[in-house]
Amino acid sequence: MDLRSLSLSILASAALAGYAYSQTPGQPPIPPGIQVGLTQLEGVVREIFGNKFVLEDATGRKLIETGPRGSELARVSVGDKVSVEVTPRDGFFHAASITLANGQRVVLAGAPPAPRGRDAAYDERGVLDAVQRAGFRDARVQEVKKKHVEVVAVDASGKSWELHVEFDGRIRKQEALVAMNDADVKALIERAGYTYGGSMRPKKKHMVVTAINSRGERVEIDVHRDGTIKKEKRIF
Repeated sequence: MDLRSLSLSILASAALAGYAYSQTPGQPPIPPGIQVGLTQLEGVVREIFGNKFVLEDATGRKLIETGPRGSELARVSVGDKVSVEVTPRDGFFHAASITLANGQRVVLAGAPPAPRGRDAAYDERGVLDAVQRAGFRDARVQEVKKKHVEVVAVDASGKSWELHVEFDGRIRKQEALVAMNDADVKALIERAGYTYGGSMRPKKKHMVVTAINSRGERVEIDVHRDGTIKKEKRIF
């Protein structure tokens, strides 16, 4: 059987096994030492293809991907009984670590990336304390991004700001927030040379407004909370 055929066969078996697993109530707790988000598999090595090998357990055969240096870091042989921590992805089971037949646990290069956002270096209390130390009050987290946090806060003069705060507390960007009602939006776009076109809808950080530009074209414009117009798109 070639590797492609084997992969398809194993993938089908894995899908059936996953369905059966999902129907089983009351899963046991994760054993000590197993990373959250990973699945532990135990079985016997049946075939080896470079940095991949076939593991057979009670549910069938699974194709294990060990990464670019897997065959060097974790040497397995056909017939070895091993334990593997894996993440199912792209039709394979990607190994984060392998416990060999002799009991040695090998952490593999290319393991799943560390969690981001709320599960990594982000500490909400630390971020809000840093914002307060910078002279702001009434701070609240609006959204956690991959590398920073968006925080809404008020300065000493009572002006509201959106702050982009690094996980270490450094404020890398701040944008003034202007509370605008419909009348404010209409007045703003008219000062910019537009005629209100009859509709506006709110987005997270701006209003999308239908308007007529100075050339008589019907357009949609993005009116942001800082009072700026940042995009114009013609509509037909």
